Amino acid sequence: YLYPYCGAQDAANYLRSVGADHQKIMGYGYGMVAVDAYFDHNIQVNRPTAYFHHGGEFIKSSADPMAELKRYDPDYVVIPCWDACEATLKANIEPFMRDGGYSLAHFSDGYLFDKRGWDVRQAYLVYRKNR
Repeated sequence: YLYPYCGAQDAANYLRSVGADHQKIMGYGYGMVAVDAYFDHNIQVNRPTAYFHHGGEFIKSSADPMAELKRYDPDYVVIPCWDACEATLKANIEPFMRDGGYSLAHFSDGYLFDKRGWDVRQAYLVYRKNR
């Protein structure tokens, strides 16, 4: 394979390396369960359990996503990014996170594979609060 398999492990390794797993982390989307699996506790402040799958798409998970972000005031935000990741990042995610006071700290690329090749992109964007 030419690509890394799923970015979840790399994202988890990054979070652990900067001590983020002992700070407030907010996660978006059901893909966060893959990152959570690398920790012995639920790392997400916005979900009651690590297996809570009721997270919608980024920016659609709440009636007022900016208020939600400010209410939790996390140190780090992890956002799974699927197909057309770069376009979604530039059009939606980056402006929203910048307006919320966050900067991209780490990009964990990855793909899901099947026997025919890569099936879908599964990258993770890790944002850090500008303090």
